[in-house]
Amino acid sequence: MKPYALYLLDAWGNRTELYRDPDISCFLPLPLRPRRKPMDIAAVRPESTADDTKQMASVLIQDVYQGMTGIERGRVKYVRVMGALEWPWDEVGISWSLGVYDPHRKRVYGIVKVHEDGSAYFTVPAGENLFFQALDENFMALQEMASFINMMPKEQRACIGCHENRSKTPGRSSIRPMAMDYPVQVLMPQPGDAGPRMVDFTTDVQPILDKHCVSCHDGRDPDNGLNLVNIPNGKYSRSYDSLVGSGFICYRGGGKAGIESVPPLTHGSRASKLPAMLLKGHHTAKLSREEMVKLVTWIDANVPYYGTYRGNRNIEDKDHPNYRALPVALK
Repeated sequence: MKPYALYLLDAWGNRTELYRDPDISCFLPLPLRPRRKPMDIAAVRPESTADDTKQMASVLIQDVYQGMTGIERGRVKYVRVMGALEWPWDEVGISWSLGVYDPHRKRVYGIVKVHEDGSAYFTVPAGENLFFQALDENFMALQEMASFINMMPKEQRACIGCHENRSKTPGRSSIRPMAMDYPVQVLMPQPGDAGPRMVDFTTDVQPILDKHCVSCHDGRDPDNGLNLVNIPNGKYSRSYDSLVGSGFICYRGGGKAGIESVPPLTHGSRASKLPAMLLKGHHTAKLSREEMVKLVTWIDANVPYYGTYRGNRNIEDKDHPNYRALPVALK
């Protein structure tokens, strides 16, 4: 192939060669000219360090009830801070993200109390993909964010409420949010948690099923409907597919972009039949408070199966020592 060169062309098709390099082909040239070096601008924040991801930021919710229609005041008791792990595209099984279920791996960072006026002021980890959920007294989500935010170390951010219009600004008011009269809250673990953790079906939900449900729902009696035995089944497990596909859980379809905010109680644990049935009483199944929190948190995390991207997930690798690796609290 004949190498390219630089030519000057006129309107009549005449051309004059300006430059040719015998060693390289001159393609897509960029014109350059000398200019003065721009002045240095001081940084608006401290230089990043290796410990930035361990630093915290702070959030003020002015009134969680703003934008949350149909939820009476006093019903929201807590805000749960959750996160979605970034997708490592080089991991095995990432193509499963286009399935029916939510592909994101979720992390629970903790909860904070909501004051009587609906305000909350608390710290959150910096450098993470965060979203918030408004919880009732049973730690069940009434509403959640449809997207997530990222915050820099020591950043301070405020919002008006829960899914208020993004173009809305705070109204003029002489009322100071109650949360501002108290020190900033530090995230505390939910009942049964010791600190931040990943949400994982095998470690969170399956032990509850084994203890309370499998004795009746073992797949041998077709009248019982559900088969909650922990047997690998395709990408997930027989118990997971049976439970999520039963209609007892109301979740958002995953694997797609453009998720829009919806009214409260559209999906999640409060819109699902399973938690309501267990709270009312279902035969001999009597879950402890910690078990119930684990179950509803999994539902409110949008029913993830895996709590990590690590490990071999294909069923043909079931004899591999790293098959479907269990999650760790921190990535």
